Amino acid sequence: MAEVKLSIEEYHNLFKGLNTLIEKLYEMAKEGNDYKRQRDELINDMAEVKRKAEAFDEIKEYTLDKIEMLTTRQEFAPNSNDFEYFGNLLTAFKAVKYKMIDLERGSDE
Repeated sequence: MAEVKLSIEEYHNLFKGLNTLIEKLYEMAKEGNDYKRQRDELINDMAEVKRKAEAFDEIKEYTLDKIEMLTTRQEFAPNSNDFEYFGNLLTAFKAVKYKMIDLERGSDE
């Protein structure tokens, strides 16, 4: 094998270049870890959004079912007090329904 002779200055420059490469490698590894952490956070955020969307859908379905049931109960109310009671409940559930519609549309109100 051939022998390579370097001066002190050439050795210094060689090690300086190697240190620079090692620092760049370290920074790239750190950036890679940061990207992995951000990806994991995004995945967790997406799971949370999905969970909340499913809960919203369940509440909406419950509200619509209650409106249908209360409408029927009001129609067949045996007296005016019950008719008014079911009407008040219907008003409240319809208010929830309209707010949910606004939220689905992305209303800022």
